[in-house]
This record gives sequence, structure tokens and C-alpha cells, in this order.
Amino acid sequence: MPDNMKSKTKLPAEVLVSWAAILDDIAKAAIIGIGVVVWSNGYGNEMKNLAIVGLTILAVALLYSSYLIRLYLSKQEDK
Repeated sequence: MPDNMKSKTKLPAEVLVSWAAILDDIAKAAIIGIGVVVWSNGYGNEMKNLAIVGLTILAVALLYSSYLIRLYLSKQEDK
């Protein structure tokens, strides 16, 4: 990567840990939302399926982002 594209500032580890925790909490809320959608009676099956897929993708993306942050922090600790 060229030098002008590298970040000149580094975030403190505490900030990254808090962001990872926030992402985890949002992912948990999305997973709970899947359960609410499944048990709700006000929507048709197509809307339920769309909501389930969307919330599943959101939860997986957030958990993966949280994992990458934690992986980055563990590699920084190893150095």
C-alpha cells in the first residue's frame, strides 16, 4: 500500500474494543429481531422471509466485523 494511503493516526485499543462490543450488541438485537419476525402474524410470508434474510445478513456482517477488530487487536498485542 502506498505511504499516502496509510493511516497516520492509530485508534486506542479501548476505542476498538468498545466498537467491537457495540457491533456485538447490534448483532444480538438483529438476531432477536429475527425471532420477533418469525413469531409475528402481521406480515405475509414473503415479507417475513425478506426480513429474516436481511437481519441474518446484518447479524453476520456485524459479527464478522467485530471478529476482524478483535483479530487486529490480538495481532497488535503479539507485536
